[in-house]
Amino acid sequence: DREWLRLFIQAVEDERTKFFSAYWRQEQMKRVGVRASVDSIWRSGLRQKFARFLNNSGADRGTILLSLPLDGEGRTLDVGQRNRLVAVNYPATPADAREAIFTFAHEVVSSVTSVAIEDNTSPADKRSGVGDRYASTALVRGGAMLIQRLAPDMADGFARYYLRAARVSFTSGDAMAALAKAFPLPDAIRDGIQRQLDVVLGGI
Repeated sequence: DREWLRLFIQAVEDERTKFFSAYWRQEQMKRVGVRASVDSIWRSGLRQKFARFLNNSGADRGTILLSLPLDGEGRTLDVGQRNRLVAVNYPATPADAREAIFTFAHEVVSSVTSVAIEDNTSPADKRSGVGDRYASTALVRGGAMLIQRLAPDMADGFARYYLRAARVSFTSGDAMAALAKAFPLPDAIRDGIQRQLDVVLGGI
């Protein structure tokens, strides 16, 4: 077992030095403009729009990290009191910079969606894992609701991004309606997310 582990670690390190490090450096150089675009979008107004939600949901400090392996499913880590690290997708071009904000909304709304699922599933649902199965869908729909409230001009783009991520064919029409169809939620959970957003954004 030790010999197997030694060879495995050696192979992983070999892969990192011979392939991934060069790939990572190349992509970082290629996407320098993307980082600047995401930062510009965030600082030019979105930070203020999200501030109330972040403050009232206990994440008024933190870092947004652009990550090459991630797509629409980001990652969130609480790293201290009221301090959160949110890893989001790394858009391919500056023109796609808003995609990072879409993933950010998807991640930070988890503080709302988890409460809505908890409040609107029965003990039997929880034991059978029904609530857990709603979690991913609730993040997409909750992120859409949050974007609609805070930056409605970005709502259509959010919906189209997550439809593409889910490989749902969509060319024209109401993107938000298509998103609701592709990511269905029980009415009780959907309404629960709306109520929780009202609470957080209202500062109650």
